[in-house]
Amino acid sequence: MTSMQLPPGNDFNATWAFLEEGLDQIMTRFEQGLDRTRYSILYSAVHNYCARSDTNLHTSIASPGGNNSRRPAPAPPLIGGEVYTHLSTYLKNHLEKIRKESEQYMDESLLQYYTKQWTRYTAAARVVNNIFMYLNRYWVKREIDEDRKSDVYDVFTLTLVSWKKYMFEYVNHNVIAAVLKLITKQRNGEVIETGLIKNVVDSFVSLGLDHNDSSKSNLDVYRDYFEKEFIEATEVYYKTESEKFISENSVPDYMKKAETRLNEEEGRVQMYLHPTTHKTLIPICETVLVKNQEESIWDGFQSLLNADKQDDLHRMYSLLARITDGLNPLRVSFEAHVKKAGLGAIERISQNESEAVDPKSYVDTLLEVHKKYNDLVQSAFSGEAGFVAALDKACGEFVNRNKVCKGASNKSPELLARFCDQLLKKSAKNPEEDELEDVLNNVMTVFKYVEDKDVFQKFYSKMLAKRLVNGTSASDDAEGSMISKLKEACGFEYTSKLQRMLTDMSLSKDLNDRFKDLLQQNHEGSTSADFNILVLGAGSWPLSAPSTSFNLPDDVVKVYDRFQKFYQNEYSGRKLNWLFQLSKAELKTHYLKASKVGYTFMVSAYQMGVLLQFNTTDSCTYEELHKSTALAPEALNPALGILVKAKVLILRDAENVGDAGSRYVLNHDFKSKKVRINLNMQMRMEQKAETDETHKTIEEDRMFVMQAAIVRIMKTRKVMKHVALIEEVITQLQSRFKPRVPAIKKCIDVLLEKEYIERVENQKDIMSEPTLEYNLPGVLHYLQAEWRKFEREKNEWAIERAELQARIALLEGERRGIENIKLTMMKRVKMLEYALRQERCLQEINYLTSFPNKLPLTNALATRSMNNNNAVRKAPPAPPAPPASNTSSPVLVNRKLKSKTSPKRNGDIQKDVQVPVNVDEVAMINNIKEETEHYNPSDNNQALSMQIQEKFHLSEEKVLKLLKHAGKGTPKQEDNIIASGFDPNQIGEIDGQDQVQPKIWKPRITIKGHLDSVRAVCFHPNEMIAASGSDDGTVKVWNLQRTTGKDGSAIKKGHTNVVTAVAISAKQNRIYSASLDSTIRVWSLPSGDSGPFSPVDPSLNITTYIGHTDAIWDFRLSKDNLLASASSDGTVKIWDTESTGNLLKSSLTFDGISSESRKDRAAPTSVDFCPTETNKIIVAFTNAKIRMFDIETGQVLMTFKGSDDSFDSTFATQINRIVSHPTMPIIVSGHEDRHIKFYDLNTGECIQTMAGHLDAVTSLDINAAGTTMVSGGHDSSIRLWDLTTKTCIQEFSAHRRKGDEGVLSAKFHPSFPWMISGGADGIVKIYNHGH
Repeated sequence: MTSMQLPPGNDFNATWAFLEEGLDQIMTRFEQGLDRTRYSILYSAVHNYCARSDTNLHTSIASPGGNNSRRPAPAPPLIGGEVYTHLSTYLKNHLEKIRKESEQYMDESLLQYYTKQWTRYTAAARVVNNIFMYLNRYWVKREIDEDRKSDVYDVFTLTLVSWKKYMFEYVNHNVIAAVLKLITKQRNGEVIETGLIKNVVDSFVSLGLDHNDSSKSNLDVYRDYFEKEFIEATEVYYKTESEKFISENSVPDYMKKAETRLNEEEGRVQMYLHPTTHKTLIPICETVLVKNQEESIWDGFQSLLNADKQDDLHRMYSLLARITDGLNPLRVSFEAHVKKAGLGAIERISQNESEAVDPKSYVDTLLEVHKKYNDLVQSAFSGEAGFVAALDKACGEFVNRNKVCKGASNKSPELLARFCDQLLKKSAKNPEEDELEDVLNNVMTVFKYVEDKDVFQKFYSKMLAKRLVNGTSASDDAEGSMISKLKEACGFEYTSKLQRMLTDMSLSKDLNDRFKDLLQQNHEGSTSADFNILVLGAGSWPLSAPSTSFNLPDDVVKVYDRFQKFYQNEYSGRKLNWLFQLSKAELKTHYLKASKVGYTFMVSAYQMGVLLQFNTTDSCTYEELHKSTALAPEALNPALGILVKAKVLILRDAENVGDAGSRYVLNHDFKSKKVRINLNMQMRMEQKAETDETHKTIEEDRMFVMQAAIVRIMKTRKVMKHVALIEEVITQLQSRFKPRVPAIKKCIDVLLEKEYIERVENQKDIMSEPTLEYNLPGVLHYLQAEWRKFEREKNEWAIERAELQARIALLEGERRGIENIKLTMMKRVKMLEYALRQERCLQEINYLTSFPNKLPLTNALATRSMNNNNAVRKAPPAPPAPPASNTSSPVLVNRKLKSKTSPKRNGDIQKDVQVPVNVDEVAMINNIKEETEHYNPSDNNQALSMQIQEKFHLSEEKVLKLLKHAGKGTPKQEDNIIASGFDPNQIGEIDGQDQVQPKIWKPRITIKGHLDSVRAVCFHPNEMIAASGSDDGTVKVWNLQRTTGKDGSAIKKGHTNVVTAVAISAKQNRIYSASLDSTIRVWSLPSGDSGPFSPVDPSLNITTYIGHTDAIWDFRLSKDNLLASASSDGTVKIWDTESTGNLLKSSLTFDGISSESRKDRAAPTSVDFCPTETNKIIVAFTNAKIRMFDIETGQVLMTFKGSDDSFDSTFATQINRIVSHPTMPIIVSGHEDRHIKFYDLNTGECIQTMAGHLDAVTSLDINAAGTTMVSGGHDSSIRLWDLTTKTCIQEFSAHRRKGDEGVLSAKFHPSFPWMISGGADGIVKIYNHGH
């Protein structure tokens, strides 16, 4: 039997011999391959044997009853046990042969041999598994399911089990030893073949079989045989290496080595070990390399800190962060180091400055130390919370307890407050605004570490009060910013008084203004003294009452009394306590010859009282000054001392200032280099006394705060131990200041004495809240406390009431000012309305008197018209007319211009009627006619003629001609050209006498219904209905058949931005509008009974098309009711308006249909459908390109040539509008650079270019017949063009310019000889083509 001949299915020996030959080829000669035929025959041999049937098993079995009934035989048994047994034996023999061959290899050669055999064996096993697939599917499956034998596996698992049993169990020790030896070589720096280790490790993982479920695997082999020995070898290796290395090298070098080793092991796991080894390997390495050497590493931390080795510090942090509690000693050492550095820095500046420490130097030193180590924490320690806390604790120590503080913690807040005072006080060294904000943030950094925040508050409030009172604050914004930062750090209560001080300053300013206004109203403003006062709340300002009496000089008493009376009238019930010790004055000298302009002395109020005594004499004794000023010696002596020291006064008859009998003589020879001399200076002794007084006040306030805290705690806890009470007081007050234990005990004794708390009987260390026993002292004490509370609240309410009254007065003044402005603006609006009516009237009369009414405009006339218009524009404006009466013009004005006399030639008109450009004579005549109640233009009103001649000094003949022309524009009710039931095609029947005249376009209706520019207009295709969209966001529908001089409109409100396009669909009875808000809204046409004051009906808004993401500039509605919209988002979207499902049909870009979004892609500006093929659309883009697209496919069919010849990549040369000819293959484009271009639709060539307007072309439209085109431009003109000759046949000025815009839209009626236009002036005009 040949190798390709299939053995008989019932002959096992032949079958196995055949299979064994195939197995030899697969197992031993796998590299030669196995063709598909051989593979199929081997599979068939297994199948035929296992699927064979035994005839003996298919015979019928007689029933026990002996009858002839028969039952079917059971299913034949599954066959395969002999094949499975022989296969297992074959694998055993094959693996024993490989094992014997492996005994000749060692180390790396063994790994190579093992890897090679494993790779070939597993590949061959997969082929064998496929050949014996039928055996797996039936016999093996049945054996496993019935659990007959626990050692039956599928064929592939059998191969792995055999490898593990007959190969791995014998060679694993040598293989693993070789692997570990190879890894050791790699750790020693040698280059190894990592693929060998990877393959061996993978084989270990593959041999992990689950005996309960052969389809699953585990890592038992990998962990038990390899990982355990690998971890042990790694620990021994690194333990030996680390001990040797650290004994021979420095700590930084060891850390580098340890970091490198840890990184290597992590890379080793990723390279060839199983990922689960990471959890076991890395902790062992961290323990050996870091944990075992942590003390040596800790010992090197201080030297690294001293040397500022940030890289090494970061490396140390990274290593010690890996182990438990590895960073704690570092934090302790770091805290001590920072504290030492801060104390040393403060000690150095205290030694350098022999006297008082400069606040700026002190604060800068604190900030410098903090910044240095804060940067170190962020960079070297990665901002770890433990090191941040250590830094804060160290900073708190050296900020509050250093050599400058001298054991107390109240010096730092005082110096910090003085630094803030220097910073916020006016000075040439003040930082810029941005820099000042950074400095204030740094101040708050130091403030965070200050323990006695109440000391800072007290000094800061005093210094703020001085800055505000003396007017030396550098910036109100900076003061407010600092208070806001303090409020954020300590809460509202901490800064309430500071904020109140700023409020008092603003209220005082308003109070001074009102007082000065009162003086001016009473004609008392010219006093000898310029008086300015600050009224400050006693509860908010840290100011004490004067310690001496003081007689005001007579020059100030008068103003003083006036203000007292004024203030009592404003705020009755308040009492003013004058703080003369804080007052200051400026005295102008006139007695000195050394200065031509005289000196100005800046003095205190007490010095002013002294110096003003010398207005009547040159010398005064001490007793005379004391009597006249009533100052106590404690106040008089310092004032005199400064004046004598500055040599303003000369001391006579005594040695010291203040001696009895001393005389003070005015120095007439006083000289100074300065013109303004400051004599209001505080003595050093006064400053020290003030500081000591402040500290004394702080201690007193603290006692009250501690007592209040104790009472508050006891009211909450009721009963509390003495020690616990002290601890609770410290906890509650440490955010404001750190109370001392002796002080707390003293406060407890005071409260015990006052019976606020009491001791528990027989337990002296336990405090309790006293029982409520009503006795006379307690009741009196309670009443006193409540009375003081009531008085305090009453004063606060009075202050608040005064503030509100001041605020109300201010708001009332603002309201009156706004009302005055409103009245003024209303007067101006009325004047502008009157002037606008006069200007429009003059324009219409000038238009009627400048051109003949019989002949249409030729090219020559058009040119002359253009020149005349230019001349009018350049003429100087007319002087303003007198104000008109408050009459409102109607929103719609209908005019019918009739010529009741035979028209004159153009030359005659120009000769007879000459209206000067600088005098609006016709407007003035119209004004007089409006003032005449019963004026009839058909009557020869002699009285009116005489009145005009006298008023304007005109001749009788000229007045009659002007009256005749002014009467042409007078509206009459019977002259309405559009009325109910009117047929617009019969316009020629109205003026039968004018039938011989050529037809021209004339304005018939002026609609003033919008509040802003009208940007879009359109007609109903079949009816006399128009729609307009405006910058005011509204769409209005005008029923022109109902118009009788009143507004026949319906308003659509829905857009949130400018309306840019409107269209009316007759088939759908809908209105479409687009806007800059990127939406298209669909409206129902309103009913015929809509009036000018009909409410807006929200139900008319049918739907909203949402798809664009930017402004929509244009859209077109096709005959098939497809809507194409062009948007600034770079897309043209096609909407199926009749669809009931997805409205969006397709979306086009400059390149066609594209999902890619690019910002540099050109955006469409205008669209139009191809008139002959509605499945094509023409689009103009911002780059002046015009392209034709196929709507269905989105492909670019054509790019028109020559459209971008003048394009210079700016808005000034883009295309604003395109329109297609209704009957001819022509496309017309209007450009921003004033040109109009014509293109052949078939070839895409530009066939003609012409200058269309004097400014940008904004609108184009062609009538239904295709003979005439209308164009509008920003030059405010509308031009009509003959499309046959491409010449202008008529031009007229339609709208006034506004914001460099003129005519914005002009459209023909599709069915009637009517035209509509909208402009920047907010007006809609309706034109008729007639005589």
